[in-house]
Amino acid sequence: MTNGCNLRLSGENPTRPVRLNAGRASGELRCTICGSADQVEKHHVGGRNHVVWFTIPLCRDHHVRLTAYIAAAGIEMRYSQYRLTRLRRARQAIYMLLWFLELEEEEFTSRKKNKSKGLNT
Repeated sequence: MTNGCNLRLSGENPTRPVRLNAGRASGELRCTICGSADQVEKHHVGGRNHVVWFTIPLCRDHHVRLTAYIAAAGIEMRYSQYRLTRLRRARQAIYMLLWFLELEEEEFTSRKKNKSKGLNT
């Protein structure tokens, strides 16, 4: 079964290669959250053992923090032979990414408001 993009879930080979340049500016990867080009890594959004082809660029700091939040939430990222288990784990990891993006947006907005008010944070 495919996902609509003609790619299969982890544990099976993709039916065709896909090349995306998401997060690239002038040929270098940039962090999806902060825009940094320093120590950028590809984060497997649904987990490399669950949805291997779904990645976003994150700087080392954001990658480590997001991975720690996923672990703290008790989301199991080890491979499972059961497809439905892999899908559930991938979905949970994606929810954590969405929550993390929301958290980072709130922190950015708060810093911006404080800066405009002349407060140092």
